[in-house]
Amino acid sequence: MELNELTNVCNEQEKELRLLQNLMQEQSDRSKLISAQEDTVFHELNALEINALNFSEESHFVSKGCATVMEEIQSMTDVKLTSIPFKVVAQSQSSGHYPTINNLRLAYRTNEKSGLTAEEINCAWAQVAQLVNSVCGLNNFNSPTIRLIPLSHPCAKLLTNTSGDQSVHNLGCDATPAPGCRSALPTASLVSFVSLLSQLTSHIIFNGIVDQSTLPNPMSNHSINNIDVTKIVESDVARWSCVVFCIAENLRWLSKLPIDIHI
Repeated sequence: MELNELTNVCNEQEKELRLLQNLMQEQSDRSKLISAQEDTVFHELNALEINALNFSEESHFVSKGCATVMEEIQSMTDVKLTSIPFKVVAQSQSSGHYPTINNLRLAYRTNEKSGLTAEEINCAWAQVAQLVNSVCGLNNFNSPTIRLIPLSHPCAKLLTNTSGDQSVHNLGCDATPAPGCRSALPTASLVSFVSLLSQLTSHIIFNGIVDQSTLPNPMSNHSINNIDVTKIVESDVARWSCVVFCIAENLRWLSKLPIDIHI
């Protein structure tokens, strides 16, 4: 009887021992699995740290390159390209000197006493037309009503299209005026040119490239420095000369504008 009980107790203990052995084996397998997973995580963490270090170095190089590009863009912006081929000089009106562009005198009419010929005036206004076209191109501006043709014979020309009516105006003097008469720019040409210049300056100011307060002479579609050019008679040389001087001052302002660079 006692032997049977001992046998049963032994059997129970063997079962518990096997159960414990199975549990220990399971724990050992789990431990190995966790250890393998930890190794994998450590490898991935190490790879992540290496990638983070590489990213940091690449980010540093990219930031440095970006800063260099921004400096170059700023340097390009500071360069006033239009002032390189076009030198506009406009002293005070009381000085008695004509305004000039590239050393060519800019005027309303010829002057035999000072040796100011129609050819020089025409060359000067052709330079003006090229300057204005350059500024238009740099600032993506196209007038809906007026087009300038700088290189035309015998002088630059203005093509106007208002209310469906197209016309061509000479932006220059007649090289062969009537005997005893001085040659002068057609007033219609100056009126159209003031309108074009006003449109261009308004576009530049509207787009925030420069502040309006920097413009030497305020402009509207038919006026400059509060002079209504549509109301000046052709024989009023003094007022037309004043208009030309004001135009020259605004042209000098245009030639020194910064470049509008978009990134």
